[in-house]
Formats: sequence, structure tokens, C-alpha cells
Amino acid sequence: MGQRQGTGALALAEEQGLAAARDAGINDGAGGTDPLERAIAATHRNRATPDRTLSPDQKAAVIVRLMQQGDLPLSLNGFQSQDTVKLVRALAGLHYVHEQTILAVMADFLEALQHPGLRFDPGLEGAIETLGDEISPDLKETILQTKPPEPPADAWPHIQSLPLDLLQELLATQTPLVTSIVLAKLPATTAAELLDTMDDDRALAVSTAAVNIGDLTAARLRQIGDALVTLTTGTDSRSALPGAPTERVASILNYTPGPRRESLLNALEREDAAAAEKIRQTMFTFADIPDRLEIKDIPKMVREVDNDTMVKALAAAQVIYKDSVEFILGNLSKRLSEQLRDSVSEVGEVGQKDGDKAMNAVIVAIRTLEDTGEITLITPET
Repeated sequence: MGQRQGTGALALAEEQGLAAARDAGINDGAGGTDPLERAIAATHRNRATPDRTLSPDQKAAVIVRLMQQGDLPLSLNGFQSQDTVKLVRALAGLHYVHEQTILAVMADFLEALQHPGLRFDPGLEGAIETLGDEISPDLKETILQTKPPEPPADAWPHIQSLPLDLLQELLATQTPLVTSIVLAKLPATTAAELLDTMDDDRALAVSTAAVNIGDLTAARLRQIGDALVTLTTGTDSRSALPGAPTERVASILNYTPGPRRESLLNALEREDAAAAEKIRQTMFTFADIPDRLEIKDIPKMVREVDNDTMVKALAAAQVIYKDSVEFILGNLSKRLSEQLRDSVSEVGEVGQKDGDKAMNAVIVAIRTLEDTGEITLITPET
């Protein structure tokens, strides 16, 4: 039998005490008229109205007290401990309740009996348990084995966990707009690697779409994620994508190799000069270190990066970003500066891929220090 709605005490009273209400006598000089019959009659005549001075727990206490007066054995075994505490406190707070109030409480009680609630155990397992022996064991097994897989609440963590080659394959058939949305949801370093694998026309189309994407609702973003997950397995009026479009593109281009980055920005300038300018102002690359980083913050930045990575970054940058290298080395202690210069000389030439990776690590370290409030970057002049 389904559990009835209401307070725990009232629910138990409904199960145990309807007969007790008929047996409970109320001495009002009316010749012992059955109080239950009077409650029913009063309900139909709209004379007994709910008493707003009693709380639900106190009304339950009134029903329980009537059960006791009717000599019906009362068991509290079905109560939760918190319901028992509520009942005892409700009883302790009552002194005298007049008949009209009792009749009103009984009318509420009868109304609750006429509109019982049903509680269901959700899910296939709960439904099978409810039906019990009405379903054969073989049919139960079949139902559970054919249970459809539940889709993940959020498909994007799955997409973000895909290896680079699968992401390339997934995006190869997507429109520039969808591709730009995926890139915006990926870590900037991963997005930059993907962008670098695209031909110039495709990369430009994706960058342009990212700039002009506008707002995207959370519901729409979920739909796109679910659709993409389906391919991999064979709201809110605000945008669900983080940041402004130009900020998202700038974040990706921060970690794109220098020559490719400049080629894309130059092409974007021809398509949308204003957007390209905003992106340049938002970006922070190795070349921006002298203009954006405070001198006093150079030692903090160097401590944030492991020595081997810093040496590779300086070695890779000493030709194309010579000003940045000298800015860093010139604002360290003499001893540390000399150590780094010697290490850069020893490491020699660094490959472009390793060099870009090391310089990106330095940029990540600077951004991390900025995010944690340890440093504040200089805002570029517009």
C-alpha cells in the first residue's frame, strides 16, 4: 500500500486510527452523537472549517489523542525517530482543545483519507520490486538486460577527454561554427594544437565563426555536446560558453605557434579588422612579456617554471623574441641570470615544437599567477 502524504504522525494515524475516531466520545450534551458522523455532516455543511491556530504536528497529536480515548492500541513502531520527537513536542504544547476545533481537525483528517497519495520507487529496479511476483524471474532478467544506457548528464567532459587524433576526426566533418564551439570548450593548449592541424582556409573560417558566435544557451550547448558524443560512439539567455568571443579566440591563439598565429591574425584583419584588434589586445604571448609584466614580478614567474622548461623557452626565444629574453634575464639576480645564460648556451638550438611548448608553459605560469592574484599584468594601451 502506498504511503500517504502528510506529516509522519498523521500518516500513521490514517493507517491505524479511523475506527478510533468513531469510538471517541466528546461530552457536549448532545446525547452522545457520534463525533465522526458530526464531522462528516459538518464537512458537507461547510460548518467545520480547518483551525489555523494548530500546526500540522498538533493536528496529528489531536488524532493520536482521540485514538487513545477510543481504547485503540497505539504503536509508534512505524514512526521515524524525528516524527516521534515532533509528536511528543506537539502533545506537550497542547492544553485544552474545544470540540469545534476537534471536529475541524477530523474533517481535515477525512479529507486526507479521500485524497491519498502514492509513492513509487523510481527506476526499473523499483518498478520490478513493486510488481514483485507478478513478473517472472526470466522476464525480470530480460527487462534489466535491455535497459537503455542513460546518457551522461554533461557530454562535454567526455569530449574534452578525447585524444587529439579523435578530436581531429570528429571536427573534420563539422561546420566552422560547431568546430569553434568545441575549441572554446577545450583547454586552450589543446584547441591551439587542433587549430594548427587545419589548413589556412579552414582555420580562418573557424576563427571568424568563433568571433561572431554570439550568445549560446546552455540548452543548445548540451544539444551540441550530446550530438557530438553520439558521433564518437558510432536557460538561461546568457552564453554557456566562457568569456567573450574575442577572449576565447585570443586564449587559443596565445598557444598557437608564432608564425601560424600571425598568419591567422593578418587574415582575420582583412575579414574583420576591429575583431582582430580586440584579439591582439586580449592576447598575451611571449613577445608581450616586456610590455605586460612588471619588473618586480619576473622572479616570481621564473620560480613558477621548472628550470629545464625555462632554459628551453629562453633558448627558443632568443632569436625571434630577443627583447623578452633580455627583459627576463636583465631583471633577475646576477647569479641566477648568469646560470640561465650558461644553460641556454649549453642547450643550443631547440626545435620549434619543443620551443613553442616551453614558451607556452611560461605563458601558462604567468596566467596562473595572474589568476591567483599574485601578480597583475599591465593593461595594454588601446
